[in-house]
Amino acid sequence: MKRALIISSAFIVFVFSHATISQTCWGATSGKPTGRVLLISDIHFDPLADVSILEDLTKNPADQWEGTFAKSKQNEYARAPADTNYPLLKSALCAAKAQGPYDFVIASGDYLRHNFLERFPAVRKRTSDPAAFATKTEAVVINALQKAFGVPVYVALGNNDSSTGDYDIDPESAFLVTLGHSIGVLAKNPEAEADFCTAGYYERWCHHHHKPRWARGKRQRTN
Repeated sequence: MKRALIISSAFIVFVFSHATISQTCWGATSGKPTGRVLLISDIHFDPLADVSILEDLTKNPADQWEGTFAKSKQNEYARAPADTNYPLLKSALCAAKAQGPYDFVIASGDYLRHNFLERFPAVRKRTSDPAAFATKTEAVVINALQKAFGVPVYVALGNNDSSTGDYDIDPESAFLVTLGHSIGVLAKNPEAEADFCTAGYYERWCHHHHKPRWARGKRQRTN
């Protein structure tokens, strides 16, 4: 996707300062509002950047990937046109966090590297499941976002967020179910979680000055 504002050539980050937004949207923290909201997009994380640890990433569950990446000897940041490697992901999240605190975060999609399904067989010679690997990658990025900021993170899917190919979504797939169970803001909202696990979207009502508003976890897909 075309990028507008890029931190370290990795992904788009916008910081909004508007107190009424943070006071009214579903899931905002119960503490004193800061009036700051972070919009983060187009991370395009590439778990294939260091092929030396690919075997361990394939075998290990998503919650063990951080330890696996710690063993990597790849310390330099990825540079364009390459997608985001792990050192760049960590650095960019730290930079975004330093501009906080925020009341909540909106992650508007494209967590997976470009052309994942084409690249995966090229570097992973042994028989394995690219869909399962894509699913773990997405879960790792979403969990990293939630861990980094410690506030509600509203997740939407982009055109590259799929285990079956760009601009494609498989309803009720393991991909959607796994991600749905990983998104913290859905944990206490079974209806919204069920919607996401079924079709990759969710919505909840918000209120401001008694006027109904809604938050929808789905992004219009563009090139």
